[in-house]
Amino acid sequence: MTEKKTTSKKNIDKNVDKKKSTKSASSKKTIENSSKEKDILNSSNIKKTLESKSNFSIKKNSVKKECDKEVIIEIKDLKKVYKGPPTASVLSGVNIDIYKNEIVSITGESGSGKTTLLNLIGGIDDITSGSINICGHNIELMKEHDLTTFRNKFIGYIFQFHNLLNEFTALENVMIAFLIKEYNKSLAKTKAIELLQQVGMGSRLHHQIGELSGGEAQRVAIARALINEPAIVLADEPTGNLDKKNASLIQELLWNLTRQRKATLIIVTHSQSIASLADRTIKMELDLNI
Repeated sequence: MTEKKTTSKKNIDKNVDKKKSTKSASSKKTIENSSKEKDILNSSNIKKTLESKSNFSIKKNSVKKECDKEVIIEIKDLKKVYKGPPTASVLSGVNIDIYKNEIVSITGESGSGKTTLLNLIGGIDDITSGSINICGHNIELMKEHDLTTFRNKFIGYIFQFHNLLNEFTALENVMIAFLIKEYNKSLAKTKAIELLQQVGMGSRLHHQIGELSGGEAQRVAIARALINEPAIVLADEPTGNLDKKNASLIQELLWNLTRQRKATLIIVTHSQSIASLADRTIKMELDLNI
């Protein structure tokens, strides 16, 4: 499966409207050269820059603030076909109910549709047919800006390759995830520091991502995924590139932090030892799915 990576800061800048005023253009240039600045988030125009990409919309809408349903995710007859060529049917009529506060592991052979299923739940890939109902919302019926806001409020995503922005520090990466939802820099910084301390990264707040080890970067990614207090955390092979010691640390952090926040965790993994620690394991099979 081809993962959809987090939009980088350069891609955000690339899509800024060319017709914006000279002042906006100047701000854009400042952000493009942000790696040379001591504090990129001091830019008064970063909110406009974030909003220039639909994936970073901060628009208000009717999405509920809470998710009070016992069955938090309902998946019915879900199918995903990639047209190719050649055409590839990845998911064939998947039916799953996932419950509030549950930890679910998804296992299976490579190519069985694990990551595709996670991406469909997260609303970052398109459904061919069937439905996914999350917290009372049919996500396939949502308009793009509503789906974006919904993801920001309800879903935290952790990738196998952390997908952090290399131009920013650990602290800034976590702050940006909050600023996308609510532009309050002081609150974002307070929450980001607290989370980074909880994942053992309190002494590395101002380090660039390239200065961190793989395990450290993944801990920052966990903090980024949790800063908006999502009801659902999706983790796609978060320990896949780590040694046994760091994999165990990441697993413990995910379990403890999601339990503390009463969130639902869905983790794709090839590790049977990690899968066995979940409340329930869903095994995907080639052609048959589940």
